[in-house]
Amino acid sequence: MVYCMMLDDIGTRVALNSLDACPPSWIIETSPGNFQAGYILDRPVSAAGGQADALNKAFIAAGLCDPGATGAATRWARLPVAVNGKAKYGYPSPRCRLAQWHPERRYSIGQMVDRLGLTLPVDDRPRVDTTQAQQTGGPVDWDQVRSATGSPGR
Repeated sequence: MVYCMMLDDIGTRVALNSLDACPPSWIIETSPGNFQAGYILDRPVSAAGGQADALNKAFIAAGLCDPGATGAATRWARLPVAVNGKAKYGYPSPRCRLAQWHPERRYSIGQMVDRLGLTLPVDDRPRVDTTQAQQTGGPVDWDQVRSATGSPGR
């Protein structure tokens, strides 16, 4: 499950005021002048369902996140008092710093899309109609599902 979404490179590649319409739940300074903004979801979404990845792609397409920050379900989040050990910062590595903390700010995917003016990508994965099996209580043909979706199993 995905419980939060993160945006990278706020302050360097992305202006902080571009998030004014949907203020983040937290902001962490991850390196000098560079921040990660986090949004707590009002309800966790399935990592396998595509919603989190679709939102992440919409953030990137809108220029609100580092374009290399793909894979919403496997994103790295910096924590306060962690260190950024990249060689370019030298030794000792700079500590991350919690700049803002608003855990009461929780958003649905729809709210973030609306407030930030995002466009979710179209999900063009093949679909299998299981309506009849669900209505009759009959079995779902999992071979058909695997064949249509390219999934190895359930």
